[in-house]
Amino acid sequence: MSNKERISVDEIPKYKKKLGSDISKAERKSKHKHEYKDCLLVYNGSPYKGKYCVICGKIRDWDVCREKCQYGYLQLPDEIVFKRYSNLEQFEVSTLWGPDARVLV
Repeated sequence: MSNKERISVDEIPKYKKKLGSDISKAERKSKHKHEYKDCLLVYNGSPYKGKYCVICGKIRDWDVCREKCQYGYLQLPDEIVFKRYSNLEQFEVSTLWGPDARVLV
């Protein structure tokens, strides 16, 4: 018999101890009222104007930057968007959709 097979019932722990601390995740996971702040989200090099929660980083209400013209709406070039919204915080994001759409706060 190997050592693994010789483990008695008394030696088996009741729970597996977690490695690392979850304290840093506790604030993000806790229930809170979202406090949204305007920002510029950069996804694949293209800017999007949106809002993010300053507590957990949840992204909300993002849209392409556009302005009204005589034919409807015109999407602004990236250079103009970066120049116009230079006062907003910029965040590089990996996705804009789904539960993984978060800003690292």
